[in-house]
Amino acid sequence: PTSIPPPSPPFSCYLLDAVGEECADGARANNCLPVVAAMLNPELELSFDCIDVQHVLAERHWYVSGYTMSFHEPHGDELHLLFKDTSEQTSMFRIVVKASLTRALAGDLVLSIERTVDFLLTVGEGYKQMHSAAKTGKRHPSTNGVVC
Repeated sequence: PTSIPPPSPPFSCYLLDAVGEECADGARANNCLPVVAAMLNPELELSFDCIDVQHVLAERHWYVSGYTMSFHEPHGDELHLLFKDTSEQTSMFRIVVKASLTRALAGDLVLSIERTVDFLLTVGEGYKQMHSAAKTGKRHPSTNGVVC
């Protein structure tokens, strides 16, 4: 009799494994919510954040959502933190793993993340200066208010 091989783990587990994180056993077995959320280690005191990672990955044709852990109240512009143990600069990113993501594409995403981090480590403060206007909402006078 021929045995049917067990299903392979979801690609969200592959992505977690690639960055050295554990995938919950239930996720491997049940193919649950295909989302990977991560943040850069704040103890490393990097010169870039998850929003910078989002921008560079977009240049590599990957859309990964970067978020800060704070928001401005719409009727008063008061800043609120989403969590008590974070600062307004704390950021994270999220990857939604769609059904169309193949193993080859997941591998390309991991490689793109590695190359993105290497690039950001190399350019350091230079990238932060290029995109500081975009992150603060301040408009650059030489671009007619358009910030990339």
